[in-house]
Amino acid sequence: MGLTATARVISRSEFYGRRALLQPGNREWVTVIECTNAAGWTLPPCVIFKGKVFIESWFEGLPEDWRFE
Repeated sequence: MGLTATARVISRSEFYGRRALLQPGNREWVTVIECTNAAGWTLPPCVIFKGKVFIESWFEGLPEDWRFE
């Protein structure tokens, strides 16, 4: 899950003005709710995906103890 990184845009030195960073268009936002208290106790995160059905590739590489409903 995720494509979180900084990016560098490389262009010709004689080009002035604002550069555009393009991405492939296959990314969607998710909402993650995490709960931790001052004593260090935590609840499992709640990950909310946009959509009406689950796509199996969304869950590749996630911890085994996570559940999906």
